[in-house]
Amino acid sequence: MNSSYEQAVRRFGCPHYWIVDLNYLRIGVASNSAPFPGSSYVYSHSSSKSEFEQCKYRVSLFEQESFSSEELSWLKNYCDKSFRGDRFRSGFYITHHFGDPAFIFTAGSEVLVIGTTLKKLIWPYFTKVFLTLEAEKRGDLHLKAACVELNGKGILLIGRGSGGKTVMLKEACKHGAIFVANTHCVVSTTRVIGVQSPVRVRDDPIFADQIRASGAQPHIEADEYTLRHASFFEHTKSETTPNIMCVIDYRPERPALIRRMTIDQIYGFAELFAFPTVTYGIKDDILASVQGDHFQLAEMYGSMKAKLKHIVSAMPVFYVSIDATKKGDWAYLRESLAIE
Repeated sequence: MNSSYEQAVRRFGCPHYWIVDLNYLRIGVASNSAPFPGSSYVYSHSSSKSEFEQCKYRVSLFEQESFSSEELSWLKNYCDKSFRGDRFRSGFYITHHFGDPAFIFTAGSEVLVIGTTLKKLIWPYFTKVFLTLEAEKRGDLHLKAACVELNGKGILLIGRGSGGKTVMLKEACKHGAIFVANTHCVVSTTRVIGVQSPVRVRDDPIFADQIRASGAQPHIEADEYTLRHASFFEHTKSETTPNIMCVIDYRPERPALIRRMTIDQIYGFAELFAFPTVTYGIKDDILASVQGDHFQLAEMYGSMKAKLKHIVSAMPVFYVSIDATKKGDWAYLRESLAIE
């Protein structure tokens, strides 16, 4: 056990406990305050210390408004000096998430983070890393993807940010689809497991009424809110079979277009926009998980890429640029995907 981690845990106690349930994975979270920072971005319930300790992955968050010069000196001297430790101390966490500087202490799959503002850590950072690592250990693949089941067919939705995936989800479920996941899935060639999380929506004409009616909580990003999917989608399930993949890319200035993609086309796009290692820039975290062994990293990353290629090769993939709110465009989609 890391002695600096043990000293930090004793010095900065976190007596409140929760379980974050991602459906595929449970993360234990401890905090010195209730609720824990960032709790509105995940599904969680309070727990006992023993239930917390049974979790394979555990994160403790110690947050307070300010620290004494003596505390700051101690934290700087004893916190992790890793790549991620350096990034946390600079106030950069992952991708576009920046915040106040924080200090991280790790011991295997146990982590303690200490700082003044920690709400941008559990959902934006830790869930992505833990899901990616755990999926690889179980022989699955973590993807940044939404998913619905329509007439018994599981449809994975991937795409660039602001490409219309959430609108497509909403409209699909209005037309009889069953909700599986809104932003992350764990996938193999035989099943898709939806990762549980509130739905992130923008304050625009499509979602404004639901935001106001539900009293939705603001999300991490400006002008975005979180909605509980149970109140958002009438029919839900936790997993389905993967039958179709769609790259959602709504371009209002262009005519509606649905086109079959080749394996090479979808593999390249999926690696850039749906592969967490690339999408979230967590390669250094994966390297740290194998204690800096570059050969293990190469083997692990090669395994992930092989699974990605196998998955996208196992189903038809379509590029989809339609206005899903239009009846005619929706009929065009069903016809193109051969969904009766």
